[in-house]
Amino acid sequence: MKAALFDVEGTLIDCAQQSIETWQRTLARFGLDVPRQKLQEQSGRDTMEMLQELLPHCPEKTRKELAKQQGELYRKEYLPSVRPFDGVPELIRQTKAGGFKVGLATTCQPDELKVYLDKLGIDSLIDGIACGTDVKHGKPHPDLFKLGLRRLCCDAPSSLTLGDSPYDANAACLAHLEPFGVETGGFSRDALREAGCRAVFRDTKDFLERCEHWLFNMR
Repeated sequence: MKAALFDVEGTLIDCAQQSIETWQRTLARFGLDVPRQKLQEQSGRDTMEMLQELLPHCPEKTRKELAKQQGELYRKEYLPSVRPFDGVPELIRQTKAGGFKVGLATTCQPDELKVYLDKLGIDSLIDGIACGTDVKHGKPHPDLFKLGLRRLCCDAPSSLTLGDSPYDANAACLAHLEPFGVETGGFSRDALREAGCRAVFRDTKDFLERCEHWLFNMR
């Protein structure tokens, strides 16, 4: 059986820029000034690895506190107002019609995911979920995708992923999945293709309009 594993934040839910803004505000609380472009380049990456890259001289204890405060700020001031991208329920239905089991593989926390699922209205269409608390390492490590496959009882060959960052594509390649990309996370088409995406789309609506070719012609 083949699987389609979807990232959530920045792919199905329009929240990538809100997350970056939250990081900027949190870092500023600690007197740290990290350019927005630097945060954009790390968007979608495992949180602690992102902070290690951006703040190599910062103590681990401080990095953990940064991650905690960023999450709290995002939940309080941004999570209630984020919105889904267009066409997500229909995209999930079309994917299932193509013979795929559908799963979510996302680094977000369970309470955040519940809010996203309520907004998306796709809870009954999802066959399995792997989220941030289920694995030790986020993307670009393949852990989430590998767990997602196991929970769907599917094999990697003929299975695909859809994500908004190069780290999604990196993780998919390591899990031997076929990665596809959307530009809604702020990364360029070239960056997504260089990371391994087989094809890149403007957003989920664009993928929906063109997905029949890809979904019914997987290897």
